[in-house]
Amino acid sequence: MQAIGRVERKDSLIDTEIFISSEAFDIAMLSLAIARRHPDNRAVFGSLSLLNDRFARLCFDAKLRCCFQQETDRRAFCERMRIQNKRLQQFLGRDGGVLTTILEEARQGSIEAVEFNEAFRSIDSFINPTAYLQRLHACALVAENPYYQALIDQLYIPLDRELSSIKLCEPENPDDILTDLEEGRSLYDPVRRAGAGRTFSDDTPLGPIAQALFKKIQQVEEAAFQQHIPHPGFIPHLKGNLGEYLLKSFVDQLDHIQVMTPEQAQSSIGPRCYELFDLYVTDPEGRLFCLDAKNWSSSLDNKHDQSRSTLEAAVSKLNTIKALAQGRFPEIYSLYINTRYEDNPLYHEQDAHPHQAIHYLNLFVRESGYKGVPRKLANCRIPDDHISQKRYPWFVARDVMQRAIEHFIQQAQGDQPT
Repeated sequence: MQAIGRVERKDSLIDTEIFISSEAFDIAMLSLAIARRHPDNRAVFGSLSLLNDRFARLCFDAKLRCCFQQETDRRAFCERMRIQNKRLQQFLGRDGGVLTTILEEARQGSIEAVEFNEAFRSIDSFINPTAYLQRLHACALVAENPYYQALIDQLYIPLDRELSSIKLCEPENPDDILTDLEEGRSLYDPVRRAGAGRTFSDDTPLGPIAQALFKKIQQVEEAAFQQHIPHPGFIPHLKGNLGEYLLKSFVDQLDHIQVMTPEQAQSSIGPRCYELFDLYVTDPEGRLFCLDAKNWSSSLDNKHDQSRSTLEAAVSKLNTIKALAQGRFPEIYSLYINTRYEDNPLYHEQDAHPHQAIHYLNLFVRESGYKGVPRKLANCRIPDDHISQKRYPWFVARDVMQRAIEHFIQQAQGDQPT
């Protein structure tokens, strides 16, 4: 509105045509709707300039077309979202949910349970929800189970004729799940919530690996949720699906490590290793790396609760893997890798858990330093016999990633012989 005011001061005839992006207009509609809910803001609306008053009226008129026409329709929608959320909790809940039961069956060797879980983790949950739902319904575990079929249908909100014009919002009322602009506090943006929204500017310098991965993120973002809107209760699992997709896209292109299929992991480590970690990889020396993808946001997620639960489970999960492996691998490490590109302390330094084999890293690392300084001057080689035992596993993990980076740089240079 400040920009509109500047145009008005310059153009006294008010005949300038102003273009506003749809995203900015949606935010303006919601912001003005929130402001008008409070009687104390009447003086503010009464003191708007001519052009801003016209813009506010334009937003209010557009809001009427983006909201439920009747209060009964809004209340019916909010109630439907609450019922859908309860059913999703029956399906996805960590304590006694159907998905937990299916996962336990997979760890006991059920082929049908493994088939369903692999389908559930597909990136089609973003880019092609229709095919995703069809694949889930076609799984042997679901095909003849009406209860499972009904639960799967709760994952998305179908966009019927009425909802196609509604701007869904996160509600002010904590008892509601979703509402419209009339009662919303923020726009519901499932793409951003699930971690596929762009988090870098066009002028961000990107290395060859980051370019390839950001291209995948952009492709997912452009195709995400065209015909189906995910229910908010499904968002945490969508975040996990995207994080695993990006991590797998990275390691699949590495020549010096071997990625285990679920069948290979269960055969080499033990059936109960299934889904303790997202990926299991081995290097040429036979060491086992257990990779767990995270898709955490420093601004959207409750990082304290997530960090606490991850820390509590990290040592237990690693000990379980070691007990299952029974010495079949010379060394075993677990790496928790955040795949979301956001600013946090790990972009500038990585560290290890006091437990020697547990590490917390970022998939994307921002290099800091003066531009133009040769890379070799910033490196410091430490002899192996001077590395603390508590720090040594981190250097091993870094060495694996360094070889991966060199591999991608060679590919980006056209595989020119050296």
